[in-house]
Amino acid sequence: MLKHISIGIFVLLTVVFFSCKKENSEPVMGNLQFVYDWGKLPADIKSGEGMLLRFYGEDGQIYDRESDTLFFCGSLPVGTYRVLLRNRPTPGIGFRNEDRFEIAEAYVLPVSRAAELVEQPDWLFTAALENCEVSADGTSRLNVVPQPMVHRINFTIKVTGGRQVENVTGRLLNVASALNLSTGKPVTTSAGETAIPIERSGETFSGSVLIFTLLKREDSSPDNPDKHLRLDISYADETDQTVELDIYDKILDLGDKPGGDVQIEVNIGPGTVELSASVVEWEDIPGPGLPVK
Repeated sequence: MLKHISIGIFVLLTVVFFSCKKENSEPVMGNLQFVYDWGKLPADIKSGEGMLLRFYGEDGQIYDRESDTLFFCGSLPVGTYRVLLRNRPTPGIGFRNEDRFEIAEAYVLPVSRAAELVEQPDWLFTAALENCEVSADGTSRLNVVPQPMVHRINFTIKVTGGRQVENVTGRLLNVASALNLSTGKPVTTSAGETAIPIERSGETFSGSVLIFTLLKREDSSPDNPDKHLRLDISYADETDQTVELDIYDKILDLGDKPGGDVQIEVNIGPGTVELSASVVEWEDIPGPGLPVK
């Protein structure tokens, strides 16, 4: 009888011990809140339906969360995190190496495997936080400013001189097809080309294209300049003209002023090519006003 009682007590203590151990192994949770500040955002540029957040813990654990475009509220195990945030959806952009904060990348898809031509990216807004503390004492609150990683370049092309123009096509050369999400810097080995959709209105040709940014060749020099813009002009007399221009130095601050458009004007005359460029900053208007569930 005593033997059965002893065995029963042992089993009971074992169950209690492992129950306490399991309970004590549960992580201590803390609350976190991000409020998104969209700042200057024109009405024709959409931030998306919501945000994707990836939290990189010091212990190697990764936690994925979603939110609307106004704020994020959630709970995570107490600790210090690095965080990558981006808007969603962005169907024209792929993502890779997201298991590591330092090398996570966004990239645009190629038009075809055989060509260097790449698609235009969707509007991509990102933020990277190097040190995000989640505490058990109250709710940690942070203001987060998603930055536009895509630039819009608008083109106006005029061809003068009396010759009848049949068509104008254009390409941007040496564009970055990938960028690092933690730094926002382009991947320098990701050079590609992007076609510029061009429409005609009388004698004026215009187009607009979205890119991450332009790349500058390391071996470029005044004697061997970069060629970032290529225009192919077809005339009614069945002759063609190709114009290649270095526009990099005209828009050096393209990557340093998030939140603006670039306006390129090209005037092509008999034996002359005139180029002007300017950065047009976005007006200070409210960003998204309603959350999208």
